[in-house]
Amino acid sequence: MRNARFRPDGALEAGVAYRRQRTFWFLNFQALPFLETTFRFTQRLDGRTGNRDSTDRAFDLKLRLLDESEYVPALAIGLQDFVGTGIYSGEYIVASKRWRDLDFTAGVGWGRLGTAATMTNPLVYASNRFRDRPTDFGQGGNISARYFRGEDIALFGGIEYTPFAAWGADSIWSGLRLKLELSGDRLRDERPRPRGNAESLVNVAVQWQPVPWIDAGLAFVHGTDLVARVSFVFDPTRPPPARGQVPPMAARPPVANEPPLWGTREAEGAAAPRIIVPSGVPVVIRETGRLDPVVVAVAPPAPPATPAPPQIDFSDPRVRKLLADEIEKRLRAAGMRAARIDPGTPHATIVLARSPFRTLGQTASRAIRAASGALPPTTERVTVVLKEGAVEVGRLTLLRRELERAQQGLSSAEEIAASALVGQAGAPLPAQSIDYPWSPQFTWAIEPFVRLQVMDPDQPFRYDVLLTAAGRVHFQGGWSLGGTVGLPLFGNIAGNRVSDSELTHVRSDIARYLDEGKFPLLTLTGERVWLAAPDVFARVTGGYLESMYAGLSTEVLWRPANASWALGLDVNAVMQRDYRQDFGVLGYSVITGHASYYQDLGFLGLTGILRAGRYLAGDWGATVELVRKFASGIEVGGFATITTVPFDRFGEGSFDKGIFIRFPFDLFPGQSTRSVATATLRPLTRDGGQRLSVENPLYQLTEPGRRAAYDRDLGAVLR
Repeated sequence: MRNARFRPDGALEAGVAYRRQRTFWFLNFQALPFLETTFRFTQRLDGRTGNRDSTDRAFDLKLRLLDESEYVPALAIGLQDFVGTGIYSGEYIVASKRWRDLDFTAGVGWGRLGTAATMTNPLVYASNRFRDRPTDFGQGGNISARYFRGEDIALFGGIEYTPFAAWGADSIWSGLRLKLELSGDRLRDERPRPRGNAESLVNVAVQWQPVPWIDAGLAFVHGTDLVARVSFVFDPTRPPPARGQVPPMAARPPVANEPPLWGTREAEGAAAPRIIVPSGVPVVIRETGRLDPVVVAVAPPAPPATPAPPQIDFSDPRVRKLLADEIEKRLRAAGMRAARIDPGTPHATIVLARSPFRTLGQTASRAIRAASGALPPTTERVTVVLKEGAVEVGRLTLLRRELERAQQGLSSAEEIAASALVGQAGAPLPAQSIDYPWSPQFTWAIEPFVRLQVMDPDQPFRYDVLLTAAGRVHFQGGWSLGGTVGLPLFGNIAGNRVSDSELTHVRSDIARYLDEGKFPLLTLTGERVWLAAPDVFARVTGGYLESMYAGLSTEVLWRPANASWALGLDVNAVMQRDYRQDFGVLGYSVITGHASYYQDLGFLGLTGILRAGRYLAGDWGATVELVRKFASGIEVGGFATITTVPFDRFGEGSFDKGIFIRFPFDLFPGQSTRSVATATLRPLTRDGGQRLSVENPLYQLTEPGRRAAYDRDLGAVLR
């Protein structure tokens, strides 16, 4: 039943529903608090032809217009089959109001949702163009002009009852709901009327969500059919768990001749008594009725005299070297590798060549906590510089006192952020820093790799699972050499139907690569990443760049640390690799590349990306991406590409589009890691609008060094 209810912000839901002669697969994403998106795939008996292999893909939207209040219902507008063939297309406006354990819904539907034809579309009185609703379905993928058209529309409504709501959220029965609906959809299937009409417009259902991540239901619809449904719900807003116990800040040793914290009172009887406070100590000024303000504070009794600790000259090079060596040892024990250390006072600097933590905030906090016992007691600010290999990607300065206060429960992540500074990558470092010898770094990983194809006309869910082994050696100057090999484990993409694309088969022969690549060499590259100027990054990569292409890839990115935008340019000369994915290449080569503009939208973790340039098939065009990143590190985004390839020549789907999800591995139990898994879901893999895939795109590589990335997960400094 369509209603004006929405899942919690950011919720991801994937599931399947079964009905006689139909199977419905769906992926739902609560993209914004007020916007729900649904990607659907239907396998059905085509009532017009009797073909059981008929499939349909659709994209739905639902937008909240009003929030529910004491007297006003929630109001929403929806577009069903918004981008698709239009077989199930329909629009609706719906209101929902909750009263105790009952939730009432009423609305009006157009198109498929208005086939009960209980009233005339009021829009026909405004224009005759609303009388006719186009019924040409085509190949799908187009945005049509059929919305809110058609002479007949229908009212619908229903009641939902939650019998055990009073038992509380901890009870598995509190998620049980009973539903009664009067539907506006009269069609049981797609046969011409009246044979396709339903026997009844009254539907009943029971829905149960025993735990937050499972939702199941059973319904009796149209007077004839049972529908069984199950889905899995995931909340990406939850931050990753802390790995083990957060290390404490070490207590500072006393300092000789340190001035008293409270100061001393002047002589009694003065006209305006006040407290003399050392410079830099905050005080509270209050009006007392006198002409002059006074400081209301009383010095505590003087503590018993204690022997003054010996004075230490922290500017002495020998002392600085001893402190730096001790800090380096403590960082190494915490899993971090120091490249340069300046144990200065009042400002210290730590340059890290390696960190196991994904965010700059957590990296800086852990580094300062590890080093705190060896820092001079008068050091107040600590700057942590993070490098990837040999190139700096970001730097963060935190107040040591704020971390100490947070440990005592006197400060918060927000208060730490108020004094935090994200610095410019490549800015000069203190000249008196102690450098630690560089030696080549070897990184490796053994991880699963999953390829996904969803909503293929022959199979709704295709997948291929490989076990990959990757290794890379990092040298000085930002140079590195590495590669990845794969071991196919299982899947069903291999043996897929032969591509019928009219374009050069730059991507659509993926099944052949999987058939013939028995032990694929996925990548083998030499690469250099460096800072061309402050906040300007550059990359050159050569070799076997990805599973389907080899050649040379170059990229430059201007990404000011405290700006909301970034600009990038990549140019690539590539050749298509042999299907066996060994060292051979095929005869096709192309120059491809894009100019990219990245814009942080400033709310809800949203980033917009616009790319324009030449794609792998030689077509020219542009790609629009919208990405939402959560505090957990999970990213969910969607993209659409329009190029010079006409829709009819592109083939089924009309243009390239899809969604992607990135999961950081540190969400799962185990050691801290910076690895990320990416799943891209496309209705079809075609050849138009296809880009080259490289291992280290600069924006993703350097994104932790942006202020926006730090602000997105303020709590990282406390983990």
